[in-house]
Amino acid sequence: MRKGEMIVAALFMVVSLIVIWECFRLGFGWEPQQGPQAGMVPFYLALLMLGCSAFLFYLGWRREKKEDDNFFINKEGMMEAGRIALMTLIFSVIVVYAGVYFAMLIFSPIFVRWLGKHSWTAVIAFTVIITLTVYFGMEVGLKIPLPRSPLYMQGKFII
Repeated sequence: MRKGEMIVAALFMVVSLIVIWECFRLGFGWEPQQGPQAGMVPFYLALLMLGCSAFLFYLGWRREKKEDDNFFINKEGMMEAGRIALMTLIFSVIVVYAGVYFAMLIFSPIFVRWLGKHSWTAVIAFTVIITLTVYFGMEVGLKIPLPRSPLYMQGKFII
């Protein structure tokens, strides 16, 4: 597991550096009268990802190697990774056809209940909080519109 974690952390560091480089090209400051430049949000997210990845790489490097150190500990670990990949694929497809907010309303409860095995109270609370946080953070706070459903574009649906 140690080697796999270090490889993934290194790959995330490379992706972070590529995104940071591209953000320098696009500009990542704040334009008066206009708002954030195109690279502002991705720059700070990539910077955070770079820091977290470097920290995880360091932790993996410092940890002792064990004889039974497998990439996936067992069959259940592999199945969990497969379920997460499947849910991510489904979410990506739903976003294209239904928009971000509707996809979050569909995806979040399924993800939290099926993969997290949380109570329905936690599922509903998480779904409402995460959807409102993304809406107010992106649309209201940063004035960055996210993809919406075709029904919204026709005036038939509010999300």
